[in-house]
Amino acid sequence: MVYRDGEGYLVELWDVPGSAGAGRLAGRDVAPAAVGSPSGFVGPDGTAVALFRGDDRHIHPLSWAGTGSTGHDARSQSCEAPEDDGDPSGYVLAGITHVFYRTADGHIEELWWPGVEAVSHGHITGYCDEPLAAGDPQGYPVTTTAQNIVLYRGVDGHVHSLYWSDGPTGHDNLSGYCGSPLAAVVRQAGRPDASSAAATLSPARAAKG
Repeated sequence: MVYRDGEGYLVELWDVPGSAGAGRLAGRDVAPAAVGSPSGFVGPDGTAVALFRGDDRHIHPLSWAGTGSTGHDARSQSCEAPEDDGDPSGYVLAGITHVFYRTADGHIEELWWPGVEAVSHGHITGYCDEPLAAGDPQGYPVTTTAQNIVLYRGVDGHVHSLYWSDGPTGHDNLSGYCGSPLAAVVRQAGRPDASSAAATLSPARAAKG
């Protein structure tokens, strides 16, 4: 499990057979201070990846394997993607890494890259009459159909899904379709309309050192 401490460092808690502990993933010489809540997934090469929103308003991943050192990339900055206005989420599907975040104008931006190749970016909103985002997106893959699905809270208070594989993007108003209550807004300092945050897990690894 990875979380942000009061000084903006990402801290990992790990528990493997015969060992448990905690430690900061990277110093300021490796990565900028984190703001918001990190999220984690397993990279295409099996490494653990922790995504976070930096105090420079760019999206950064930290990656590591076993007891090895932590690597860092400024992914959104490297491809001149828009600055973030919310926390990122990501996953790997068919060898391609997908990362999603909300921008200041309410669009959901995607970063994607295969393996170690260069990062590409683009909006996934604005194509099928879906509302702009008011909360942070959460994405997940459907591996059996190679489908990408991204969930988010719209400015209308409903929970929406965007989905695509090789064709055009589809959209569903999930909460509106079934008449469920509107999504709650969690008030956070500096982010008056932030979405509720979920617990963030990253893959377990062996204790360093």
